[in-house]
Amino acid sequence: MMDDKAEARWELYLVQARRFAEKETYLDAVERIRLVRDEVRHALDRESDNQIRDRLGRRLRRVESELTQLEGLLEQWRAQLSELKAQRRAGADEEMKRPLPKPAPQAQKSDRSSA
Repeated sequence: MMDDKAEARWELYLVQARRFAEKETYLDAVERIRLVRDEVRHALDRESDNQIRDRLGRRLRRVESELTQLEGLLEQWRAQLSELKAQRRAGADEEMKRPLPKPAPQAQKSDRSSA
């Protein structure tokens, strides 16, 4: 017999994963979906009722599909970060070739004697 609390938790985690993805927090989204995938797999392995196994199998396929999509987005995001880092490094070499600015002149201290 399938635990209704587990299914509700999986749905909650899937919604959280989608919201993480909307905010471009892909690492959290992928980890959340992997957690659901692993729990569904575990429940599927324990289940003996064929009707419930079919339902879990459909859920597992849906979760794996979403996971594949999110992993693709994560890889795109990582590629964009790598490109930005490369651009910064290229800009750093150019910046290092420029001379340093002259320091600002020091303000002269007034010599006041305390009486």
